[in-house]
Amino acid sequence: MQQLEFCATFPVMSNGSDSGSMYLAPGASRPDRFELPGAGAPPPDEHVVEPETYREMVDGQVIEVAPAEPPHADCQFDMAYVLRAHVADGYVGSTELLTRVSEHNDFATDACIRKRGTDTDGHRYLEELSFEIKHKQSEASLRKRARYLIERGVRRVFAIYAKASDSEASSRHRDAGGHVTAGPVKEWSAGDEDWIDLARDSYITDRCLRSPVKVRALIEAVEADNAVARALIDRDNPVIVELKANSYSEGKSDGLQLTRQAIRALCQALDVALGPAREARLETSDADQLQAVLDQLREHRSWNLK
Repeated sequence: MQQLEFCATFPVMSNGSDSGSMYLAPGASRPDRFELPGAGAPPPDEHVVEPETYREMVDGQVIEVAPAEPPHADCQFDMAYVLRAHVADGYVGSTELLTRVSEHNDFATDACIRKRGTDTDGHRYLEELSFEIKHKQSEASLRKRARYLIERGVRRVFAIYAKASDSEASSRHRDAGGHVTAGPVKEWSAGDEDWIDLARDSYITDRCLRSPVKVRALIEAVEADNAVARALIDRDNPVIVELKANSYSEGKSDGLQLTRQAIRALCQALDVALGPAREARLETSDADQLQAVLDQLREHRSWNLK
């Protein structure tokens, strides 16, 4: 990120106050630590920097956030793909969602999940899960943002470490399909004031997620596809339901045809005449009726059913 040099001051909107706007010069205040808890902080959608720009504010300083390049952008795209399929009912996922973290902090994370809708004051809900891609961002900056978010009230913050570049990724960083993998994945621990590594085969389970997300799915393309497929099946996606129904119907039809063939073979072996009437019955009978004919042929070596 590159810091912008501004001569103008930037408005800091008050939280519903009638006293007018306050103004804070960039860099005028640089607190050593984040002191505002979630309670009393500005609403998450009451911004000090203009949304839809490349500007953020961290510790009172306005900075310019450059667009991402591979593998950050690639990793973010794949991560959002997986998370979207796992978001629980009543929640919504976002990427690059600008959040007013405190009086002096207004920045976005790469992806997040929050409660759908607005609170009683008409503000959007604060995100509950936040995800950051670590590529060229400094470790100190990443840790600072995680700490600020947790102290703001975000329940869980995750970091996904992207590889330096596709060309620099060695063979041991590629999955079976030749895709470059990322990792590790870490979660911020407020108690430890540090990142905790998550095992690749572990799962992230949370009320925001309809089903657990396998950590490996966030960093490997093949596992990402598998995770999304399982999630769509789990949530009874209409297309999946239709495919399952068609498969069942086709399987049932194949089963009926096999039973008809078995009856015809037994009739030929037992010298039982079929005739037009019995052939018509074979084609119109359901599974139970066909099974009754087959059972009688096996037990009584005749076909006497009406």
